[in-house]
Amino acid sequence: MVLSKFFGKKSTAPKSTAKAPQRPAPQMAAAGIDHWLGLAQATDPKQRKEAMVELAKALDEGQLTAEHRQQIPAAGQLSLDLHARAPMPANVSEELWVEVACNGFSARVRTAAAEQVTGVGAMEQLLKSAKGRDKSVYRQVKTRLEEHKRQHQALQAKQDHSRRLVEQLERHAKAPIDPLFSGKLRALLDQWVANSPYADEALTERWHQAEALARLHSGAVSEVESERSDSAPVSVETAAVSEVAEQDKVETDVEPESEEAANDPHRSELIQHLWQDLKDRLDQPEIDQAQVREALLYLTEQQHQWRQTEQTQRANRDEERSFHRVCTTFEASLNTLVRLHERYGLLAELLPAIESDPAQYDAAAHALDEWLHSLDWPESEPEPALKVRAERAVQIHHEQLAEHRKHSIQAVRQARGLIRRCQGAISEGHLKRASGLLQGIRDAMVDLKPGEHHGLFRQFEDTEQAVEKLRDWQSFAVLPKKEALIERMRHLLKQSLPPEDRARQIRDMQDEWRMLSRGLQNQHQALWETFHDLAQQAYEPCKAFFEEQGKLRALNLRQRQALAEQLVQYEQLIETQGLDLKELDRVLTLARNEWRRFSPVDRAANKAVQADFDAVFQRLRDRLQSEQQDFKEAKLAIIDRARVLLEEPDSRQATEAAKQLQREWQQAGHLARRDEQMLWKSFRAICDELFARREAAAETFKADLNAHKEQADHILADMDALLTEADPLAAKDRFEALKAQYSALGTLPKADYRKLQDQFGRLNQDYQTRCRDLKLQQQDQHWQALFDWNRRARFECDSAEVAKADWESLSKIPSPAAELPASLANWQTSGADDETLRRKTVELEILARADSPEADKTLRMALQVQRLTDGLGQQVDQSDIDRAVVAWLATPARDEAQYDALMARMKQARSVWMTSS
Repeated sequence: MVLSKFFGKKSTAPKSTAKAPQRPAPQMAAAGIDHWLGLAQATDPKQRKEAMVELAKALDEGQLTAEHRQQIPAAGQLSLDLHARAPMPANVSEELWVEVACNGFSARVRTAAAEQVTGVGAMEQLLKSAKGRDKSVYRQVKTRLEEHKRQHQALQAKQDHSRRLVEQLERHAKAPIDPLFSGKLRALLDQWVANSPYADEALTERWHQAEALARLHSGAVSEVESERSDSAPVSVETAAVSEVAEQDKVETDVEPESEEAANDPHRSELIQHLWQDLKDRLDQPEIDQAQVREALLYLTEQQHQWRQTEQTQRANRDEERSFHRVCTTFEASLNTLVRLHERYGLLAELLPAIESDPAQYDAAAHALDEWLHSLDWPESEPEPALKVRAERAVQIHHEQLAEHRKHSIQAVRQARGLIRRCQGAISEGHLKRASGLLQGIRDAMVDLKPGEHHGLFRQFEDTEQAVEKLRDWQSFAVLPKKEALIERMRHLLKQSLPPEDRARQIRDMQDEWRMLSRGLQNQHQALWETFHDLAQQAYEPCKAFFEEQGKLRALNLRQRQALAEQLVQYEQLIETQGLDLKELDRVLTLARNEWRRFSPVDRAANKAVQADFDAVFQRLRDRLQSEQQDFKEAKLAIIDRARVLLEEPDSRQATEAAKQLQREWQQAGHLARRDEQMLWKSFRAICDELFARREAAAETFKADLNAHKEQADHILADMDALLTEADPLAAKDRFEALKAQYSALGTLPKADYRKLQDQFGRLNQDYQTRCRDLKLQQQDQHWQALFDWNRRARFECDSAEVAKADWESLSKIPSPAAELPASLANWQTSGADDETLRRKTVELEILARADSPEADKTLRMALQVQRLTDGLGQQVDQSDIDRAVVAWLATPARDEAQYDALMARMKQARSVWMTSS
């Protein structure tokens, strides 16, 4: 029906398996069993569980043979035996039972396996494993462990009592001769009969040795008593009186200075043993008259031993006070404790009752307080646990009584405040509020006693009378309003309204009538009967409508019943066929929504259906939460790993790891919506912080890149400015500093990196070229001056003397041209022509590898051929160029214009050479 789309396919599985034996394909069935047998040994728990469920179905259908079962692991075979309720083998280890109880394929198998775990260590291990995973196993094991603990504590108490009996018998066997020796021995023997089964071998051996020694001692006591009876037939009481008198005589004979004698170690030990014995007796679970008589016999024995020690040395005052204190406390505390037990029961039950109900157990608390005052315990001795527990109960009782008195004071204050407010409401004429406040006064005074608060109860009576007077007065005031309501109800009878609107108006008028009647109970009864009859008549047309509503409620109730039954069926299916967590979560969500949709329903009839639905819904929800625990732990581990990433300095690496954790989160399984949202919120906050850190780092990095680009632009602008200076060589240091600053900038924006690098390389190259040209220019200025002198000497100087004087005025003369003035005479020769100078020009262009004009191509070719014929090599250096230039300068020329043109070609060829070299 409602949930069929979730488990409708699964519901057909039992029918198909029921017909499986009739299928004519047993080989395919066997192949399926082999498949599940293989998965039963898988490492994945879910696969093993699914395989065991299928194998259990095959076992139920009789398809699982003995050969098949031999292939199943031991835990799986044991699970199948529990599923089939087969007899259990006797040699199953505790570890195997624990494994099946933890990992069994069904709840019944796990519960049955848990019942077989008996060892305390194994049960504790199973308790830890089942916590949060399997509630039924957890509760069962926890109950058994608690029962085992209680039994162990009871056994330990019996063993401790047996140990104390042995110690008492050992002390009694070493005691001196005493008329009460035999009676004390018989009492100890009677107690040992009941406690001997709880004593171990060593303790039993000690008892037998002490018993043998005590019986020997008892025989000596009998002989002494017979001798005394032969010599003088004195009663025990007379003998005790004589012994006391003799002791008094001994004490009077002792010298006075012995009163301040040192403490006797034996007497100190005796006092200490008495305190220890009293502590052991008070710490017993219960005490009766027989035990008190036995204790008083033991005290008499110790008093006799004390008197024996005083025969040799009188006790000092401190010893006497200490002994008297322990004897008084010993006797008084035990007798009082027995009376408390007889009157109020065991203290183990009385103390919690005193703490919980101080008023009822006030007398018991006072009696317990008096017992504590009689228990004059010294600070040097360890206190009994009962004393500490009783003191705490009395303290809690006193505190609760103080709290009770505090509540009483608060109740009085509250009642007085309510009385003042009620009187104010009466003065203002508000009967409804006054009636409510009057009831509040009654509630506040419910625990107060009239004998203790006369004035308060008198004020309450006056206030109550004032409220009654106000009620009588208002009964006349509301009469017209009630009559008006009756008229409105008569008018409603004549109106035609929808059933819901009619019912609402009837309900509103009934509510208004009740408001008018508040505080006026049993008033205007006749008017009420008239109003009620009219309301019944007005409601008659609504009955048919609400009958249909009743049918709808019945239909919704049946739908809810069907929904609860479907959930039960689904629970049975997942028990046998395995659990799908996502499907279970969807089923629960859909079931809850459908349950709410089937509304309204009859509340009384819905209670049982609601209980059934809540029960199966809660079981499935517990199952879902139990299975989701592993998923929750995995996601908590992911959150812890994400928190570790917050310490990672590399934001890029941290965010990449966070992305991987997000992928793991998606694969970790699905939780309940509230748990999923809570864990996802924590995980998302960490991831957001990691990504925010990366974005901040990226923004910082981007800002650094932009800053680096701005710095690079400024540096390149400064480098470009240095190129325009007249003397770039003088700015070399600044240029190198700018280059160093550019290299130290760091990372540049990727989009601008190539452009900036190209600009930087171009500026650097231009600067180097400019510097090189300037150096060449500085080096070549002496040649340029020589060229200018050559022209002046040829065409401007009037005589050779003037030309020589001009030669001597040159600052520096290149060494190859030192003999150039000797050619002055040739320059003035009338037979000179320009062809020789042209030829020298072409030769220089050939050496400098410079181009020649088109008109001189033939001459150039001839000169090149001649150089080849003469065997001149192709290697040319600076000295060859300098000699060729000097030869050119020494060659005479006739025409000034031709000379200037050829000189320009000579300079160009020389410039080409210097640039290329």
